[in-house]
Amino acid sequence: MIRFLSFPLFFAKKKKQPLLKNKRQCSDKKVRKFMLSEVEIKTALRCDLSIRSIFINDKLMHLSSFVARLLTKNIDFDLTLSKIKARNLSLITKITCLFISFGFIQFVSAQSYAPPAGQVGSTAIHKDSSVFINWATGCTVTRGYKDISDTTLGYADFGADTNAIGFATGSSVVSLGDRGEAVIIFERPITNGPGPDFAVFENSFSETFLELAFVEVSSDGINFFRFPAVSETQTDTQIGGFGSVDARYLYNLAGKYIANYGTPFDLDDVAGTFGLNENAITHVKIIDVVGSINPQYGSFDSQGNYVNDPFTTPFASSGFDLDAVGVINELVLGLGENFESKIRVYPNPTQNSVNVNTLESGTYSLESINGKQIEQGDFLGNFQLNLSQEKKGIYLLRMITKKGSSVKRIVKK
Repeated sequence: MIRFLSFPLFFAKKKKQPLLKNKRQCSDKKVRKFMLSEVEIKTALRCDLSIRSIFINDKLMHLSSFVARLLTKNIDFDLTLSKIKARNLSLITKITCLFISFGFIQFVSAQSYAPPAGQVGSTAIHKDSSVFINWATGCTVTRGYKDISDTTLGYADFGADTNAIGFATGSSVVSLGDRGEAVIIFERPITNGPGPDFAVFENSFSETFLELAFVEVSSDGINFFRFPAVSETQTDTQIGGFGSVDARYLYNLAGKYIANYGTPFDLDDVAGTFGLNENAITHVKIIDVVGSINPQYGSFDSQGNYVNDPFTTPFASSGFDLDAVGVINELVLGLGENFESKIRVYPNPTQNSVNVNTLESGTYSLESINGKQIEQGDFLGNFQLNLSQEKKGIYLLRMITKKGSSVKRIVKK
């Protein structure tokens, strides 16, 4: 994008007009008559003309239609824009270079990130891609309100926790509600490999209706660490309940892409964080973004900006609609199946306790099938787990050592 800076044109032929920011600051009627609003400029530039020219402080400046269209993206009204009309191409290159060389044009960053799915440069990954080697095996959701600004409406209640388990479907989802969250577990830990390591799927029906969520990861199920999310969406005006969001202004926010396309996350972004083993991620947490720009309710990105997305959405399906989490890089056992085959868990099924026989040392965690952590600790060789107080069902025993990891299913009768 190109933005004009506030420097007077010393070579203007006529007497310079004062630098004015908008029509309301114009006291001179003649000047006001020729001031153009951003809407008027955009309207003029929609004409089917290949060449545009701009008068700035009464000096005619010729720009190509390409540059002129860029100007409409983010116009700085620190200069008086007097007229726009068609002219010939003779001075396009000279004048544009003159503006740049004298510092009248500044290139600034905007629309900094990957575009919607299907466009050149998009990072979206289709649910049927061969890069996915596994999917979530458990999900526990803590619902948020349908409308955090009107809690009398109650909590979001669309879909079941189990809808987020397994392959992405684009339709079978669980809605988190305002600031609701979901904790996801996997058969094997996610590891920091080449490129993105996992992807989160939402069920947006369009490329611009984007309900967003923060993503956090944990290697122990207790301490979670957030990916550095960025939202460059404007925060001057609240995006309405069915408003539009441009994916190109979003980074590290789940829900960036339309249904059936996952938003990728690379553990390099959190590598080196104290308390996190990025090579053995056992839990992923999805936290709904409250897209309000009201300080009472709003969510902030890693740079302290409000994350502006559709608000309010006071329905049963309020908030982020989690479809699935696909694994791209999974922790590989250092000694293949030899390590896991040497671990013995018995009796299994059990009514009370199980014995775990191993020659290794490391950490373990016992979880319900929905990802709720029941017990965790360190082990050095054999140890025992007491399930006498737990309900009947399936439990997962995760063990991580220097030689690899293992996940054992335990059945409580």
